[in-house]
Amino acid sequence: MSHTLSRGQAIVLGLVTVLAAGLGFLGLFAVGQQHGLWERGFELRAGFANVRGVEEGTRVRVQGVDVGEVVRVELPTNPGGKVCLTLRIGQRFRDRIRADASARIVSEGMLGVRVIEIDPGEASEVVAEGAMLPARPGLHWDDVVEQVGHIVAALDQEKGRVAELTSQGSRMLRQGEKTLASIADLTEGIKRAPVIRNYVNDPRAILCRADCERNRKVYAAADLFEPERAVLTSAGRARLDEAVAWVRGLTRHEGSEVVVAAYADPATADPVLAKEWTRQQSEAVCRYLKERGAVAKTLSLWGRKITALGCGVEPPPGRETEPLPPARLELIVLVPQN
Repeated sequence: MSHTLSRGQAIVLGLVTVLAAGLGFLGLFAVGQQHGLWERGFELRAGFANVRGVEEGTRVRVQGVDVGEVVRVELPTNPGGKVCLTLRIGQRFRDRIRADASARIVSEGMLGVRVIEIDPGEASEVVAEGAMLPARPGLHWDDVVEQVGHIVAALDQEKGRVAELTSQGSRMLRQGEKTLASIADLTEGIKRAPVIRNYVNDPRAILCRADCERNRKVYAAADLFEPERAVLTSAGRARLDEAVAWVRGLTRHEGSEVVVAAYADPATADPVLAKEWTRQQSEAVCRYLKERGAVAKTLSLWGRKITALGCGVEPPPGRETEPLPPARLELIVLVPQN
């Protein structure tokens, strides 16, 4: 049994249908706007020997911020060549990427989600559209797992050594001090193992050395870098040039070590972004000092010649006796005291 709609009911039904379609279109437009589907963009390229599962739609980031995605993955023409990724970047981020920018593939979390991370570079010129970005080696979770496996195997061998020492009771007592020293060496060896050593940098252990004379110069971040970036200004380079002779003189002492520690203002900086900013700032200063020949060539082969520490919003490990800028960079030279 069918019913015929009256003229008024038909008009109401039509209005409801048009309204629902309009709301659906607005929702689709909002989602597309959020993901940059309607935004005008430009393309960059990057070549990698192994893309490790990167595919179309993989996110592209600059300093931890989403700026685009991978739109094309092209296999090399010849076997063994590089896989070319085409990256589509939002137009509003164009001036954030410089001509000397580079790219690397990184993994996020234990699930190993792939992300293309672009180092924005420091050149004054903006990157050209379609430019090929040089690739940098990335750190991946599967590499960490493989390295940990090697360390566990090494520990298993050391466990056999400890068991043998335990079974020889009297001999173990006589050699107790030597056994403790072996365990300490093993621990230090694990800390220095490739990949793992990057995760166990202890700022307190690096900066607080009872056996070293601590020489320090402190700079406000605004005096060295562009705002909220790891790009040295011309004035900042000039300030660092003034310290080159000071660093070179102190590092002539045997066993001397340079540490560059960057801090963000805990009152205004985002803790997650600040960790990345300060890491890049400290690395930028390390690179500049090396280029200027600030570190003497007589340093020990096995010691750290120059160490970059991105401390984010974390407080310094030692107790400060003088007022310091909240956002700053500390240039420290540690000289062993015999």
